[in-house]
Amino acid sequence: MMNETPNIVMKIFAKNYLAVSLLLIFFVCQNLIAQEFVKPPENLIVENPLKIPIDLKTEIEKAIYRKKNTFSGWSKDGSLIGITIRNRPFFMKNIGEPAIESKFVFPLSRNASLQPKFEENFIYLKDDAGNDIEQLYRYNLKTDSISKITDSSKFEKIGSFRWAEDGQSVYFSSEKKKEGVTEIYVKSLDEETSKLLISVQGDLNYIIKVNSQSLIIKNYSSGKQTYSLLDLKTLKLTTLVSEEKLNSPSFSNSGAGIWFMSNKEGEFYDLYFYDFATKTIQKINDSKLNIVDYSLSPNEKFLALKIEESGTNEIRLFELNKMRIFKELPKPELPPGIIGSFDWKDNEELGFDYNSAKSPTLIKSYNIKTSKIQDWTKSDVDPNLTDKLNDIKLIKWKSFDTREITGYLLEPKKINNQKFPVIINIHGGPWEMERPNFNGFFSYLASNLSVAIVSPNIRGSAGFGDEFEKLDNREKRKNAVKDLEALIAWIKKQPDLDSNKIIVNGVSYGGFMALALGLKEQKRIKAVIAEVPLISIESFLNNFSETTQKTLAQEYGELKNPKDVKNNQDLSILYGDKANRWNIPILMTAGANDTRTPSSDVEKLIEILKARNVPYIYLKSKNAGHNIEDYNSYIYLKLTEYLFLKKYLK
Repeated sequence: MMNETPNIVMKIFAKNYLAVSLLLIFFVCQNLIAQEFVKPPENLIVENPLKIPIDLKTEIEKAIYRKKNTFSGWSKDGSLIGITIRNRPFFMKNIGEPAIESKFVFPLSRNASLQPKFEENFIYLKDDAGNDIEQLYRYNLKTDSISKITDSSKFEKIGSFRWAEDGQSVYFSSEKKKEGVTEIYVKSLDEETSKLLISVQGDLNYIIKVNSQSLIIKNYSSGKQTYSLLDLKTLKLTTLVSEEKLNSPSFSNSGAGIWFMSNKEGEFYDLYFYDFATKTIQKINDSKLNIVDYSLSPNEKFLALKIEESGTNEIRLFELNKMRIFKELPKPELPPGIIGSFDWKDNEELGFDYNSAKSPTLIKSYNIKTSKIQDWTKSDVDPNLTDKLNDIKLIKWKSFDTREITGYLLEPKKINNQKFPVIINIHGGPWEMERPNFNGFFSYLASNLSVAIVSPNIRGSAGFGDEFEKLDNREKRKNAVKDLEALIAWIKKQPDLDSNKIIVNGVSYGGFMALALGLKEQKRIKAVIAEVPLISIESFLNNFSETTQKTLAQEYGELKNPKDVKNNQDLSILYGDKANRWNIPILMTAGANDTRTPSSDVEKLIEILKARNVPYIYLKSKNAGHNIEDYNSYIYLKLTEYLFLKKYLK
């Protein structure tokens, strides 16, 4: 018996040890399983979240965040100034040398402006958690410090700003929405207080250009756009050149006059010069060109024009004589793509940024004497992301009224008799424009889901002339939806596209159109993705002052006009019984601080769909406005979209 005791003890120990070990293994496995999925960031409220594998997060991050460096200008020592995709300014003295990056990341790169002459400070606009109440901030490159220039307790919202030529002070505009007034101020960097220069009627006034004597101010009031000249000595405001269709004015380098664009002679823009001394206007170009931007060399002897055709750009170069085109110069030869910012370094070299469907934004320069293109930055796109894709192509189809509508098609290379599901991606605006530019997320979708992506430029889109841009105004908005219905009919005729597997995606106004199309095409659309969508045009307009509402009336109609209200409600999912007829899966997002498309409208729709057991996913950012900019939240959104598309395009 004594000899059996150790054996019994050993058996009990072995049995308990096995049980404890199994229990430990169970908990460890449970922890490992939990760690395999991405959790929503703390600032995101997610209803019906999907299980997102960690590996997928790594892949999509790699696809989305390429280098994408944009051109910002030239510094006084000849260094190139650029902005990285993470909105970090950088300087490059020579091609091939490492870039010197700022330590600070700006909220929005388009708002960062370098101090003239001294080049010690950037100023930029920033709001609080997306509440649209933007104020001015200053970032000092030498001390790596941030300071707030204006305060929301004194200024309701800063609409625009420009450095003074001497680099010692800043001009800015402050909106007073309730009063329908914009105030123009000047503030020295060395002083606490700001000096009021003038109050301007109409709550949409922007400072466009500055020189030592005047400001050019762009004014929107009662649906009309005008430009005025503010004399900084007399503070007298006068209409700048009595041109109703004037656009993009800028002071000549010599101070002799103003360059501007106008489409007064047709659908597209030409370039003009207004001479202060003679008070005459001279047209610069003879031939018809769809000019979208221009840049003059410092000596104003050379002119660079950005020309647009069906969403792609090219740079055309000219030599001037007495403010007229003397001859055309050889242009930089580039594959079809998009030109962004461009500016002259001196009287020979032009800097610009460029991207195409298979390459993110790169910075280049072109020398008019040598006719050579120099690459300042290089692409870091993984060939596996784009090698499976065909070149993006322009597509055309006829709408209900026989009008030709265009768009761009990105699709994988075909294998056998493969038919691709389709994502219809609708741009916002409505006056924005789809272009054949690089989109890492779309490339990833096309490559990994074997899906085609169609990005249409329906009526109302910019870049196709003044008449086309107005074809969706007021009661005509339903015709833009018909353009999309005609697109679905076109898809059905394509041998390599599967019209039985279509998902529609849209952001902001594009979300409004996606929902309107979803209502019309319940049987042919599998699901809808609507990011920060415009649900109700009435709610959207009610967020603005009466003055701004008058400005927007040409596009959306008037709240006091029953006919306009009915037209808008007929397309909105929130009115009538339309939400009760919605049966297809939907993914929607909202920003808690969005003042343009309030989250409350999205949540009204969600509650109706929830009660009817319609499959839905809802993501709401607690610290965002109209754009979800927080890195982790944005990535989580794209991961959710990918899995949502994968699920419903089967």
